[in-house]
Amino acid sequence: MTGAPLPDALYYLRNFQRAIQWVVERNHDLLSRPERQFADQLNALPTPAQALLARLSMRRGVLFRRSKIRYAEIEPLESALDALAEIGWLDTRPALTLQEVFRLSTRAELAQRFGDRLSRLTKQAAYDALIESHAGERLFQDWLSTDEPVHRVSIAPMVLQFRLLHFGNFYQEWHEYTLAHLQIFKYESVPLDVASRPFETREEIELFYALYRCYEAMSEAAELPELIALLPKAPAGQGWLRRRWDRLRYHLGQEAERQEGAETALEMYRDNTQLDARVRQVRLLECLGRDEEALQTAHTLLQESFSELIVQRVSRIVTRLQRRQGSKVTKRVNQLAWASSELGLGYESDRRVEVLVQEHLSRDDAPVYYVENSLLCSLFGLLCWDAIFQPVRGAFFHPFQSAPADMDCPQFVARRREAFDACLNRLETGEHVATILRTFAQKYGTSAPFVHWLALDEPTLQLALQCIPVEHLKLYFARMLDDLSENTSGFPDLVQFFLETRTYRFIEVKGPGDRVQDNQRRWLQFCARHQLPMEVCQVRWA
Repeated sequence: MTGAPLPDALYYLRNFQRAIQWVVERNHDLLSRPERQFADQLNALPTPAQALLARLSMRRGVLFRRSKIRYAEIEPLESALDALAEIGWLDTRPALTLQEVFRLSTRAELAQRFGDRLSRLTKQAAYDALIESHAGERLFQDWLSTDEPVHRVSIAPMVLQFRLLHFGNFYQEWHEYTLAHLQIFKYESVPLDVASRPFETREEIELFYALYRCYEAMSEAAELPELIALLPKAPAGQGWLRRRWDRLRYHLGQEAERQEGAETALEMYRDNTQLDARVRQVRLLECLGRDEEALQTAHTLLQESFSELIVQRVSRIVTRLQRRQGSKVTKRVNQLAWASSELGLGYESDRRVEVLVQEHLSRDDAPVYYVENSLLCSLFGLLCWDAIFQPVRGAFFHPFQSAPADMDCPQFVARRREAFDACLNRLETGEHVATILRTFAQKYGTSAPFVHWLALDEPTLQLALQCIPVEHLKLYFARMLDDLSENTSGFPDLVQFFLETRTYRFIEVKGPGDRVQDNQRRWLQFCARHQLPMEVCQVRWA
């Protein structure tokens, strides 16, 4: 995609300054005195020093060899380095560990300093061979006997703090501004006021760091007792931090199960807003032989749950428990038979079975498209664009969000019910066709949930809107809205449009030995119940 021209060589600095100002304006009451001082001191620095800090803050790590700091637009560079060092934001003589030296050095440099034999080892093996006899910290020059210095960005933790206050996460970085300016990434423009921020208190910020430290320790294979000790107390409310806390508890519960720590796992699953954690709680109680407790927990979950997936999984456990107790088995909803067909095809090892079926069935007057989850999800996302990107409090924190922050919240639809109803009302008035095509044209390429830009084009959309009746779209979209996290997957692989009759059918392709998955089964049952044209094509190799 061709991007817009950059305004000047210091475009990244303008973006950096804008980001810092964004944080100050929206979080002034949360900022500590050192944080406010950082923003003031940054503005007071000479432009070259500000530009250098911005450049280094956008690079990986905090240690940089002097030979790797080269920017044509920052002149004089030495003055910029001196300005950052004078204010204490750059350490020009940091003491380094052997591990840090290894990260900064080439294999050839290490072999020259520590012996040619290291050149035959991997970096990790070389480090393991040296660490015992080379503990402690020294200057880079002393480690490698070189005149080249290394600089450490001492202010990096402060810059990281501002990045967190801006994005509400650590996976997005300052270059989001540049990528958006170049139109490499496009984001929907959502009105953001001064109250649009991820954190409301310093305690919430501290909680985020505590959760992050626990996740880091988990990734470094820390022992379970250490992870449990790092787990902070439950946050107040049911916002995004509570959901993040519960996801962490869910992962800790899984780890406890693997280590046969049943009671610890149950504690992590108890009162967990992650529905799958509650299912694991029931399953674990079943495995422990605590049948009455398992049944009670299962019935409570069935009463509370809106998720067909949870009902499906928990009902199976309840049936097993009732049979084991010799009690009357709760009658399950009758399973409807869905349409199915068989097809014999020649086997081709280098081609997917879905493609073979697509080519076999496709005709000029009845083309077949490989769409899987892309078609119905995209139609839904394009029709309900305004509702999805409604500026609900706590949903949007900054201009670079692909989706609302509360997308995984069970109340996501309820908080926007009027907006979704207004979008779906266009199905009643017939405005849905124009709305979907207009949104597709105007928003093409914009990062958004549900919409699969690269899988669709306008002719395919028009064909779908001509052949799929409005009444069918209402049914599909209503079920999707019942549980957006689960019901936006499991759609069939193929769709066939019959041009003469303006009708369609969805086809789920199954090769030999393949079976219908649970999420596909739920869609097939739904379509059978409502007489929607969805079938399974079982392929056998001729």
